[in-house]
Order: sequence, then structure tokens, then C-alpha cells
Amino acid sequence: MNKKILESGLRVHRSKQGARGFFYPDLNDSLLVRKSCSAEAQVGWHHRDGCAAYIVPADAFSVDDRYEVSPSRMVVWIPTDDKRP
Repeated sequence: MNKKILESGLRVHRSKQGARGFFYPDLNDSLLVRKSCSAEAQVGWHHRDGCAAYIVPADAFSVDDRYEVSPSRMVVWIPTDDKRP
């Protein structure tokens, strides 16, 4: 399982639903990691626009940045060195 540590202060991209129900990084909307946390690669999702999808604890972000208040985890897109479209 691919894991990484996200440091407080890092900017990541919000996930948005697009064509045919697939999810993509929203390159126009970034979120600030407010508390360092462990991130786990979202298995089965392809890299997109130089980003990879990761599952992170929702409490690493402000309540206003979360998709919903109640879930304990959320998916964000982290920039990578991979520049595939």
C-alpha cells in the first residue's frame, strides 16, 4: 500500500466528479492541510493532470474545506512528478 505523510501547510487539490461519474482533481480549487497526517493512495484510480488520489483523515482540514462534516476520511489529489494527462 502506497502511503505518504502530508505536512501541515501543504496545498492539495479537491476532488470533483466529472464525465461518466469519474473523479478528477479540481485544479482551480486547492485545500490547505492544517494538521500533518498520513495519506493512503486510492487504489484503482489513475493519475490525472500530474496528481494522484489519496485518502486522508478529514480532520486534517478545516471544517469549511471538508466535503461533508460527518465522514472521517476524504479523497484529495496530491501533485506528483508524473505529468500524464
